[in-house]
Amino acid sequence: MVTYGNDQNGLWLKFDNFTSNDIRQIEYINNVLYVTNYSGTYYSLNFNSLAKARMIFSDGVEKQVLFTSGGNGLNISTANSEWIVGTNSADQISSGAGNDRLFGGVGDDIYQFSKGDGIDKVTDYSGNNTIQFMASNLADLSIQGNGSNLEVKYSDTDAVLIEGNVSNFKFLDGTTATLDQLLTNKTITLTGTKGNETINGFASNDIINGLEGNDTLNGNAGNDTLNGGAGDDRLYGGTGNDLAVGGTGKDWLASGSGDDTYQFSKGDGNDTINDYSGKNTIQITDVSAKDITFTTNANNELVINYSATDSITLKAYINNYILSDGVVQTYQQFLTGKTATWNGTDNADNFSGTLPNDVITGGKGNDTLNGREGDDTYRFSLGDGIDTINGDYSGNNTIVFTDVKSTDVQYSFDKTTLNIQYSDSDIVKLTGYLANNNKNFSIQFADGVTIDRAQLDTTVGVNYWVRALVATTNSNPDFKYIFPSTAPDYLLDANGQAPAWWSPFSQAQQDFMTQVYQKASEFSALTFTLTDNASQLNTVAAYRNSTAATAYAQYPSGAFVGSDVAFGPDFWFDPAGTWVTASYPHELGHALGLRHTFEGSTIDSFSKEEDTRKWSVMSYDRTGMSYDGSFAPFDVAALQAIYGVNSSARAGNDSYVFDSTKGVLIWDGAGVDTINASNATQAATIDLNQGGWSYIGEKSPHISSANQLSINLGTQIENAIGGAYDDILVGNNLSNRLEGGVGNDTLKGNWGDDVLLGGAGNDTLDGGKGADSLIGGTGDDTYYVDNVGDNIVENVAEGNDKVISDINYTLGDNLENLTLNGADNLNGNGNALNNVIIGNAGNNILNGYAGNDTLNGGEGNDTLDGGVGNDSLNGGIGIDTLIGGLGDDIYYVDNVNDVIIEKINEGFETVNSTVSYALDSGNALNNLNLLGTDNIDGTGNGNGNTIVGNSGNNILSGGTNNDVLNGGAGNDILNGGKDNDTLIGGLGSDTALYKLLNTNDVTGGNGADVWKDFKVGNTLTDSEADKIDISELLINYANGGTVNSIFSYLSLDLNGNNSILSIDRDGAGTVYNSTSFLTLNNVNTTLNTLWDNHQILV
Repeated sequence: MVTYGNDQNGLWLKFDNFTSNDIRQIEYINNVLYVTNYSGTYYSLNFNSLAKARMIFSDGVEKQVLFTSGGNGLNISTANSEWIVGTNSADQISSGAGNDRLFGGVGDDIYQFSKGDGIDKVTDYSGNNTIQFMASNLADLSIQGNGSNLEVKYSDTDAVLIEGNVSNFKFLDGTTATLDQLLTNKTITLTGTKGNETINGFASNDIINGLEGNDTLNGNAGNDTLNGGAGDDRLYGGTGNDLAVGGTGKDWLASGSGDDTYQFSKGDGNDTINDYSGKNTIQITDVSAKDITFTTNANNELVINYSATDSITLKAYINNYILSDGVVQTYQQFLTGKTATWNGTDNADNFSGTLPNDVITGGKGNDTLNGREGDDTYRFSLGDGIDTINGDYSGNNTIVFTDVKSTDVQYSFDKTTLNIQYSDSDIVKLTGYLANNNKNFSIQFADGVTIDRAQLDTTVGVNYWVRALVATTNSNPDFKYIFPSTAPDYLLDANGQAPAWWSPFSQAQQDFMTQVYQKASEFSALTFTLTDNASQLNTVAAYRNSTAATAYAQYPSGAFVGSDVAFGPDFWFDPAGTWVTASYPHELGHALGLRHTFEGSTIDSFSKEEDTRKWSVMSYDRTGMSYDGSFAPFDVAALQAIYGVNSSARAGNDSYVFDSTKGVLIWDGAGVDTINASNATQAATIDLNQGGWSYIGEKSPHISSANQLSINLGTQIENAIGGAYDDILVGNNLSNRLEGGVGNDTLKGNWGDDVLLGGAGNDTLDGGKGADSLIGGTGDDTYYVDNVGDNIVENVAEGNDKVISDINYTLGDNLENLTLNGADNLNGNGNALNNVIIGNAGNNILNGYAGNDTLNGGEGNDTLDGGVGNDSLNGGIGIDTLIGGLGDDIYYVDNVNDVIIEKINEGFETVNSTVSYALDSGNALNNLNLLGTDNIDGTGNGNGNTIVGNSGNNILSGGTNNDVLNGGAGNDILNGGKDNDTLIGGLGSDTALYKLLNTNDVTGGNGADVWKDFKVGNTLTDSEADKIDISELLINYANGGTVNSIFSYLSLDLNGNNSILSIDRDGAGTVYNSTSFLTLNNVNTTLNTLWDNHQILV
């Protein structure tokens, strides 16, 4: 805020927000007073005929301000310390004695100083201003910095501080000098304050220190050192070889012309360099190479990160780099082997990479990406849109699909661009793929599959003859042609003269070359239109060159000379019917983008016969050469790959067959076409994809061999017919009809809505992605289903068939088996047949329905329902629920939390378990078998169970009703429980355990059991000797260690070959009468023997 008024001393102005040191400029123009501080804030006040005023500032300082009336030659001179303000014209100001500050304002001002004037300051930012020393000469001056100003000292007690523009100096002796002359070879140090300020250097070698605040430092001319200090500074070096040290804060460094050095240290913050000239250097004083990482920002600019909070953004190329070891590295050396990451936006980004190895994630939006040099990685995910990788074929590059499986992509060509489609709306386009010879290229998928460039070539149908010949990324099929009568403008020299070697084609040459154009158009989408202007792109200009040894042509390019052909003298005669004819399609091949057969990266793939004119006019071997200007099979394939197929040629419903004498390369324009191998004498492999390589018998290394066949890129073939052998038929992205015929055939439809007919034999039918019709025919066929629209047709008595499904599926009529594929949570349902249904890694619901079904859940927490019939239910890994339904079912249990649901009267059920298991008393389960070798236990449920142990040490408990306990191998404990049980110990030393079930019962609640295989023997030495544990049943028994001690409790009677054990629980023969409880079948022994053998446990 400013207030003003008049008192006895005249006009006064009071500034509440400005200190005396804040004032940058005071101007008085057209009766308006302007007072401006260094931050750009100003006050404007209207005063008429202002001559002087007293200014009072917030720091308490008062200044007397004098205003000139303007005009050259006007002198203002006083003896006091004052501020003097000029006008908006040329002023002449003499300060006089006292420490004055002089504001010249607009105009070319002159400031006059004499000895005794004191320490004055000139502030003038406009005009061509002059300081005149009235009593001093050049030799009297000394120049140095004073704060942020230049100080010119002209006596021991007199000096001028210069702020702004002062260009010229005049001296007592009449000599003059410019400021630049005064500063030659001098070093001036300028130092700012803690505030925000602009400090301007001079033509000297300045040292400018910004200190704190957001400063702007301008070095101007000279080899300057700029120290930004703390704050967000802007450093401009100007001309000269400057050193810029931004200091802490977010600094902008642009040293300008010269070979500049930018110096950084940890803690400096996030800085930016914008310097496009000179050979510049970045020096990071306290980090090593291991501390450096790279990223890129949204503007595709390289960012050097040298700590978690420090970075340098490069808006321009920097030549050299020095780290803490002091070694100077070039840009290439500094970045080689490093990785920079770049993440795009949701918009259409355009990213051009850096020298290091870029990791590029375009994100959503249709992005254009080019990693350029280095080993680059391109990352894509579902929803990213249609992205283009444009021209990056150097280094070991990788495409990574983060959430896409290798089976979920579809490949196709758009001329020389390979399209990788991974959803309905997501595509990666690789431009110039056909001309790229970089083998170090791979694609990684989310299912762990990685394919390299050679595998990708095979997958997409880029065969070795196409890879070898294609040299252009041009794919524009619309060419113009001209036989110029005078040299085209682009061949003329600086004086507009044609080359001495140039001359036009003869009429015979023109006629034959026109015929060659026509032949190229017959099989391809190429068009050739006569023009009278050679100075156009995609134009073939044909002429003679008298100095050429043979003939030559230019590849298509972005220059007018591109695609031109020239013929030397040896080719000037009439070509018709001579060997010269082959040179015309040869040179046109170059003009259209084909190279020689010996130049490509796959030249080793050609057989000797193939590297001839019979197979390619681009060969130098004339064997099999045509004389009519035609192209050979490999050339046709390569040109169709680049420019497409003539869609009006071969437009009918054509049928193609194998040739038993040579290879066949087929192309077709339109129609519904078929490859027919019904007459093959061996198994046929037919691939309908563009570029697909088919064969009968074995695949040869060379397509020219007998019974080999390939479909040229750009050609679509719809159908395939197999023969009487085990054929493999593969469809494409169309709706195919694949007929296997006789034999165990494999049919795969791919992307269209296909019809697959297996015919006789055990066939495999996989329709692929579309809604397919699968007809297996006779034999045990396997069907793959992945679309709810897939339809399987299987007739009665046509074999035992299996369906493998990626989706929920119910078996149709006459289908027996079902396997769920993948890891999704799917449901599988049987039919009335005896089905085998197998789950996948997900949580499945499997229903057998009628029939004797076998259900296996696999991994996951599954629910299995057998339905009606004698079913087998195995939940597999996981916590499963098993429902048997009606019939005698078998359950498999492998988890203690598995649940079996079986209702009463639904059949005779058996449980097979690999864990300890107790038959649920609420279920109508009958039998239990323990599986494996672990020491696990089995418990009955009172239904009169048969329980069989495994090879481990089991505890088998029967419960109520008459049970059968069979221990199997191992040292088992058999507890029959209530009622009359049958015990079978099996191998090992087994124990019959009698528990006290009823304290009032003579046998303690146990029944009269039979041990079928009791083994008599001393348990201390015989590992097969069995034992009888009655310790819980005896009352008041004191073990004396002899057989006499047990006689009153236990007795043994022989009955034929059986030994019958009876028990009197209290040994008194009163309350508990002696009652038989165990018959040892086919055992003839005595109680003494059993006791001495330690086989009675009390």
